[in-house]
Amino acid sequence: MVTRAVRMNKPYAVVFTDMRMPPGWDGVDTIERILRVDPCAQVCICSAYSDYSWHEVIRRIGRPGLRLLRKPFETHELLATAAELTEKWTRAKADSLRIKPPRGA
Repeated sequence: MVTRAVRMNKPYAVVFTDMRMPPGWDGVDTIERILRVDPCAQVCICSAYSDYSWHEVIRRIGRPGLRLLRKPFETHELLATAAELTEKWTRAKADSLRIKPPRGA
């Protein structure tokens, strides 16, 4: 879905993923693959359990600002996180479109 959205020039701003999934990829594998396709995507892990320490997750993903919502979470926490990460994504997109002056100018 992320690959298709990027190809259609309609990328996801925010991706919420669980850490434990059916056999196959886990949350960290999924995030690594998503960020290879769209490094601008903001990611939040929603999980009660993890097979990794938070330091290991950050090391593998390479994003110190990665968000975590512990289950069970309140709806307002989810909405606030979605709004915060969408704003962060929007600012990053706007910054990348600004024309930067040449060095030394």
